[in-house]
Amino acid sequence: MTSSLTDREDLQLQPAALSTRLTVADLEQLQAILSEAHLDYQLELVDGKIIVMGSSDIVSSEIGLEFGEMVLTPSP
Repeated sequence: MTSSLTDREDLQLQPAALSTRLTVADLEQLQAILSEAHLDYQLELVDGKIIVMGSSDIVSSEIGLEFGEMVLTPSP
C-alpha cells in the first residue's frame, strides 16, 4: 500500500508553524545560505513572509531605481 504526501508525518504542517512571522534576521540567514550555494535570488520580507521575487519584479525595481536617479540628479 502506498501513502500520499499528506499522510507522511514529516510533511505535516503544525498550526503554530503557520502563524510564525519571519523576521529580517530570518531573511538574512536565508540569503546567506543561498549565497553560499551560489544561488542568486532576490528576496523580500512582506508581512512576515519571505517572498522570492520573479525576474519581472527585479527588472521593475532596477528601472525604478534608474528613473529615481535620473529625476534626483541635477542637470548640468
